[in-house]
Amino acid sequence: MLLEPALSSDDEEAYGDLYQWGRYAEGHESRGSDTTFNKATTALPNGGNYWDGLFIVTGSIIDPEGWLVPQNDSLWQGIGGINNPCPPGFRIPTSSEWNEERNSWSSNNSLGAFNSPLKLTSSGFRFRFNGSIYAVGGDGYYWSSTLINSEARYLYFYGNSAYIDQGNHANGCTVRCIKEESASNHPPDQSSNPSPQNGATNISTDTTLSWSCSDPDGDDLTYNIYFGTEVNPPLIEVNYVDTFYNPGTLLNDTTYFWKIVAYDTPGDSTAGDIWSFSTIEQSSWSCGDPFIDDRDGQSYNTVQIGTQCWMAENLNIGILLTGFNNQTDNGVIEKYCYSGYEFNCDDYGGLYQWNEMMEYITLEGSQGICPFGWYVPTDEEWKQLEGEVDSQYNYPDPEWNTIGSRGFDAGINLKSSSGWYSSGNGTNLYNFTGLPGGYRSTSFSFYNLEKFGHFWTSNEDDSSNAFYRNLNYSSNSVWRYYTPKGTSYSVRCIKDE
Repeated sequence: MLLEPALSSDDEEAYGDLYQWGRYAEGHESRGSDTTFNKATTALPNGGNYWDGLFIVTGSIIDPEGWLVPQNDSLWQGIGGINNPCPPGFRIPTSSEWNEERNSWSSNNSLGAFNSPLKLTSSGFRFRFNGSIYAVGGDGYYWSSTLINSEARYLYFYGNSAYIDQGNHANGCTVRCIKEESASNHPPDQSSNPSPQNGATNISTDTTLSWSCSDPDGDDLTYNIYFGTEVNPPLIEVNYVDTFYNPGTLLNDTTYFWKIVAYDTPGDSTAGDIWSFSTIEQSSWSCGDPFIDDRDGQSYNTVQIGTQCWMAENLNIGILLTGFNNQTDNGVIEKYCYSGYEFNCDDYGGLYQWNEMMEYITLEGSQGICPFGWYVPTDEEWKQLEGEVDSQYNYPDPEWNTIGSRGFDAGINLKSSSGWYSSGNGTNLYNFTGLPGGYRSTSFSFYNLEKFGHFWTSNEDDSSNAFYRNLNYSSNSVWRYYTPKGTSYSVRCIKDE
């Protein structure tokens, strides 16, 4: 945090971040943040959006759209504006306010900008076309909250001149905040009447939070919501407008803590008490019941096939990466979604490179990225599954030891009964629900959604390749092959005995 004014117009310590117009300070503004070509579909960050923390690039100089589709021109409007990145009581200045400030300078250029009481630096800008930063130390670009012809206005200055210009929302510019005094404003009342009640027990895992709050001056209120299992819960929602919130499916037998901070239109705030409640204990579980992954609350269907208990859905856990980046051994589970879209992970599960799935060990039958009590199936366990569902070849028939197409009808019996290309649906006779999730190649491209389902085993063929299974829209068999570990396939987990 900068504690002193800039020492010069090119003082690197005073440059600050570069924001895309209308976005909240969720990490994208960092000069070193990664980029993504996938545009946002909602203006509000929530920690789960694949674009949160990433600078969204348009990839085209002539693209008229910004970082958000559809564009939202109501962002950053005043202290209570949506996504206002400024501290409480501050807001983004208008273009008129910037113009008034510019007219007070001793000279209408970058020297006048720095010599002003604001000590404005020539901090450059980040280009929406490719995410690169330009004009650092030479030019200054400072956002206003004013829009014109679907573009945002900003203060621009360089060595010879200064004026108000306008540009695409997806460019990254500096933000300087202005305080708006409100002599007679009263802060909001403290939030009250929590539901579930503070200290309540045996609460359903599918509950909705609600509260009451009012403002002495009748101002409209927004809320920051803090929620989690820590005594001091983390912030999960900002600028929330309702007095009810669904946190999603919760874990059984868990204590949750939550707090509401209310903000009025002038920007004053009041923090509520920290409330808590505990969820109901989980009933005894047996294979065939849904299973909740404690790590992220994701629910998976399960199925008993012979002596094995399998997940009946593809694993979907991790932070979304763009297809241009390889997964790495960094202590964080990373995933791909087909074509980079999170909704494909919702439907088909994530795609994982073999080493990422195995958590960078090579022991067959390891837990890998599967939930506690589950593990990555071995090549032999896939053979056992295939023999169990095939009407002609039982396990351990030598048929299952071959490479390529194997079995008589194991494939069609494992495939889901809908969603496959060209009438290639299966019978789903055993409720395994094999899905055609496609794959990501080692050349960073995605292929064969709705045509093929590829599933890793935990067995290596050699140091560079590993075995997998393939379900095919045009075949009733199950295909067994090996492929480079850098390929990204779906993952099914199997239950510990």
